[in-house]
Amino acid sequence: MDSLPLNLTAICQRVDRIDVTRSQNASVRRGPFQAKIGSGMTVEQFENKVDTGRMGHVGLPESMGMVFHTLGRKLARYEDSIEPVVADSLIQTDFFTVQPGQVRGLKQVARGFTDAGEFMTLTFIAALEEPLDQDTVKISGKPDLEVILKGTNGDIATVAMAVNAIKRVKEASPGLVTMPDLPIVTFG
Repeated sequence: MDSLPLNLTAICQRVDRIDVTRSQNASVRRGPFQAKIGSGMTVEQFENKVDTGRMGHVGLPESMGMVFHTLGRKLARYEDSIEPVVADSLIQTDFFTVQPGQVRGLKQVARGFTDAGEFMTLTFIAALEEPLDQDTVKISGKPDLEVILKGTNGDIATVAMAVNAIKRVKEASPGLVTMPDLPIVTFG
């Protein structure tokens, strides 16, 4: 939700806004992931976990900060909201039975503002039986871009990214290194 949008800006003459949405059908994911997004909870249980900081996708503030920093924008304000996605009908997975009215997942939206207004949104939706299973990157500017990646499994992608980054990290200078400091990470 950060490196890809940044790489896509390379073909832009102007970037006015960036919107990234990751939507995942959690029904095909592992049991701990289904639990992590609140599957089978009541709305009250879900909201209690949100209130105690124990619910939501980790890393959105860092991704937002990375994009703003790399593009030379000042992050004047950051907002984050998390809400339950509630089942309309019975859902059965290998790990959970979710009744109508219970939580089937979550929707988290992070918003980043410059002094001039909203510049970026990161939307993370992970829910059982979620109809869309894709990442969408929209860049408003010159030119306007929309890139859709379908069916990216987060577990597989995370491991692949870590393994594929090893070569670039080993070649980096000593010290703290972040993704924008590295050459583009690729397979191989």
